[in-house]
Amino acid sequence: MKKKVVWLLLIISSLLILITKVIQSRTKKNEKTFLKEILNTKSHIEKNNRVENKDFYKTETKKDSGVYNDEGLKTGKWIYYYNDGIIKEQGYYINGKENGVWKTYFGDGDEHLKCYYVDGKFDGEWEMKWGEGKLQEKGIMKNGKAEGKWIEYHLDGKTIGATGVYKNGNQNGIWKEYHPNGELGLIANYKEGIEDGDFKYYDKNGKLNFIEKWENGRLIKRKNIKNVIN
Repeated sequence: MKKKVVWLLLIISSLLILITKVIQSRTKKNEKTFLKEILNTKSHIEKNNRVENKDFYKTETKKDSGVYNDEGLKTGKWIYYYNDGIIKEQGYYINGKENGVWKTYFGDGDEHLKCYYVDGKFDGEWEMKWGEGKLQEKGIMKNGKAEGKWIEYHLDGKTIGATGVYKNGNQNGIWKEYHPNGELGLIANYKEGIEDGDFKYYDKNGKLNFIEKWENGRLIKRKNIKNVIN
């Protein structure tokens, strides 16, 4: 009887060992699979006590890359990418806020915008392009808003489309718009972003067509003019 009990205990012990090994094997396999999934979507590389981030699209194409500081905030140079791997935007962070020069690009790699930040707000020169190096607009940003003289260009990047002054992000004073052939198209007056004063409209041949009178954003009257050159 005692021998049967001993054999039974040995069998049970062997089965428990076998079951334990199977469970451990499956657990390790699941851990490896889980870790592999993490690494395929996001890799973290410790470097000089900082963590470098590399995100990936599902297509395995790099989404962005850069460095976090010890507090988990973006710092230094960061680069963002389109789905096909072409650079979309790049610039610098200090404690999680954009600082210094930043550039954005079209999908074909041409530069679209060059601007400057101070503590996460636009501050400094602003230069936007249509593509192929052709200017679209340029001016100055201050504390996140357009300030001072700005110039807008037609698609050729050379012919001025509009020019005037911004104050605290609003059009202010006299603004002029031009036709693609360079002829004057409009002389307008603004007061802190609101139409105020005369608006003179010209055709593409430089002839004055009509004049509008505005007061504090309200159109007061409109006068048609024929065959008069200003």
